[in-house]
Amino acid sequence: MYIDNMNDFLALILAGKQPNKLNGEVTNNFNWQWLEYGILKLTPLTNVERSLVLSCGIHGNETLPVEMVNQLLKMLFSNLITLKCRLLVIFGNIDGLRANKRYIYNDMNRMFGERWQRFPQNCERDRVALLEETVSQFFKESNENERWHLDMHTTLRESYHKSFGMMPYKPTAPWDENFLDWLSISGLEALVFHQTPSGTFSHFTCESFNVLSTTIEMGISMPLGQNNLKQFVHIQQSIEKLISGEEILFKRKSSTPAVRYKVKHQITRNRESFKLHMGFNILNFTPFSKGTLLVEDGESNYIVQSETEYVIFPNPALSLGRRAGLILIKDS
Repeated sequence: MYIDNMNDFLALILAGKQPNKLNGEVTNNFNWQWLEYGILKLTPLTNVERSLVLSCGIHGNETLPVEMVNQLLKMLFSNLITLKCRLLVIFGNIDGLRANKRYIYNDMNRMFGERWQRFPQNCERDRVALLEETVSQFFKESNENERWHLDMHTTLRESYHKSFGMMPYKPTAPWDENFLDWLSISGLEALVFHQTPSGTFSHFTCESFNVLSTTIEMGISMPLGQNNLKQFVHIQQSIEKLISGEEILFKRKSSTPAVRYKVKHQITRNRESFKLHMGFNILNFTPFSKGTLLVEDGESNYIVQSETEYVIFPNPALSLGRRAGLILIKDS
């Protein structure tokens, strides 16, 4: 049974409305609390082993994950899913989502880890500060053995791998192979391992709270209502099983493990004369052979050095000092 008007969390956010009450209980399942626009905490009525942050819309025009998470909430509030983990749901850039823009002033996914302090006062700066505080409190209240964070995105361009995970820099203990296998089983075709810290939401939670975190990329940016969620039904079903406590996915290995890459080089636009030597419609994970000139940027030209290197997120039309792409090699 639906609780008040919590049957459509996304509709409330877009309309700038709050539910009739800011907390409640879904019978014999969980308590819920509206913390802020786009932030909802769900607490099971029984003891559980996992705390999960499920975030989307950090870039306001990346709407497929927003619709997917909203569907998951509808299932929870209608008791179609039994909640078996502490769950914090975050719709990130509310102003960007309402305007169908990646961001209004600044890219939120470059501002985490208190990097927001370097930015001028605006809605995204304030939102990142609030999200950091909220997530910190959520994990401070946690006694669970497992802590997860899935930050869900789409890309600006098509990819050879239709869905993939961006793994935060992790300098100490190796990654939990059960977690990596879950990502493969869930339908992620590739995993990209960062080699340096960054300002992403998933890096913040991984570094600050020792959380199993990843940025999930799936599909391309489309307006609300124009997304084909069926393409990524395996991801949605895996998250359903994760939050309902079904462990069967952890007991078998994926027949098609995700291809593993690591970041070799970050392309940064340093000069007005910056030029990327690749087509405008190039796909993510396009391979380039040794000796290929990829970037001209004054004295900072980049030529492929390994036998094969791959490019993701290429974008030449950025302001100076911004990331214009990542160069990858396969992680053997």
